[in-house]
Amino acid sequence: MTGNSANHSRDPAPESGRLVLAALTALVLSQGCSNSGSDNAPPFFVKLEPVEGQTIHAGAVSLSYRATDPEGGDVLYDVHIGTSASALQPLASLTAEEHVASGLLAPRTRYFWKVVATDPLGARRQSPIQAFTTGDRLTVIDIDGNEYVTVQIGTQVWMAENLKTRTYRNGEPITNLPDNQAWVDDQEGAWCEHPDPGFDESAYGLLYNWYAVANPNGLAPEGWHVPTDDEWATLMDYLGGDSVAGGLLKETGFDHWFAPNTGASNGSGFTARGGGHRETWDGDFDLAGYNGFFWSASDISSHSTNFRGLGNRKVNAGRYTALKNAGFSVRCLADADQP
Repeated sequence: MTGNSANHSRDPAPESGRLVLAALTALVLSQGCSNSGSDNAPPFFVKLEPVEGQTIHAGAVSLSYRATDPEGGDVLYDVHIGTSASALQPLASLTAEEHVASGLLAPRTRYFWKVVATDPLGARRQSPIQAFTTGDRLTVIDIDGNEYVTVQIGTQVWMAENLKTRTYRNGEPITNLPDNQAWVDDQEGAWCEHPDPGFDESAYGLLYNWYAVANPNGLAPEGWHVPTDDEWATLMDYLGGDSVAGGLLKETGFDHWFAPNTGASNGSGFTARGGGHRETWDGDFDLAGYNGFFWSASDISSHSTNFRGLGNRKVNAGRYTALKNAGFSVRCLADADQP
């Protein structure tokens, strides 16, 4: 009886052990699935612009988005756009956090867009579908009849081409100074075109000295102006700072930049090109294809002021100082009160 009693008292132990082992196994498997689920936690969105209901007054818009992967992996973005929220069409699949919707925007039209973010393990999250509406004016025409593509980047509307007018806004002609010494000496305002036909104005625009930028007759078209230093800074900040903005501003490829055109994505739609510059001391032309320089309207001293510079071997957008008789490209910015 004692032996049998002892045997019976030990019988549940193996069964209990089996149950505990099974429970532990289930827990481990459960934790494994949980870890797998954690590894596959979908990215979450921290930025989507333009915001819901925004009006776009340009022929292109920079769609800006950012999602963070909880595990720190790179995120792939699939961008969709259309005029119906229920019938969005694929626009791009990329890892960049900016993409330009251009060549498809019509005036007075409501567009819907979304982004699907996917992490390296395949977990994905879809953004809310957001809508923006285009206005009446998607291009701008200067006093000479030149028509320019425009792009909305954040809250700013920029020309996506370099200025090429030969006439001030009030109808007065801008002085053309092909002579080198006359260029060096001028303090009234002047334009020039690159003497190399490979850098013609249709692709690169004209070069202007700063005196033309500041001329009270008005260099930019009606409703537009040459951006100040602060307005350039707003653009750079929106694109992530001076150190990375150059790549987002530069046109891709080698049609208008010499190789290697480092980091160029044109994710902003700004489409900067390497128009080079004209020297201050001898009036010679230099660095076309290697650099693109753009005037600021801000006046910092009697002889010099700031400009923004991009290079074929740089991803940054540098802020530099030059004498006012240098010849640089000009980009115009829509006035804040434009409809």
